[in-house]
Amino acid sequence: MSHPDFLLDKRVIERNLAKGILTRADLEKHLTKLPDVEHNAEVCAPPAAEPRASEDE
Repeated sequence: MSHPDFLLDKRVIERNLAKGILTRADLEKHLTKLPDVEHNAEVCAPPAAEPRASEDE
């Protein structure tokens, strides 16, 4: 990972913003350049919950 990529790593963005290493304007500029990949998304739903047996039974 190159140095500029590390500045924009989602795990350290907030820290870099707080330290002034990265500006909100730089972040917004980077985010607007990202491609739209919504068409690759896959809808997934959690499995249906099975009914629980009551403790009285």
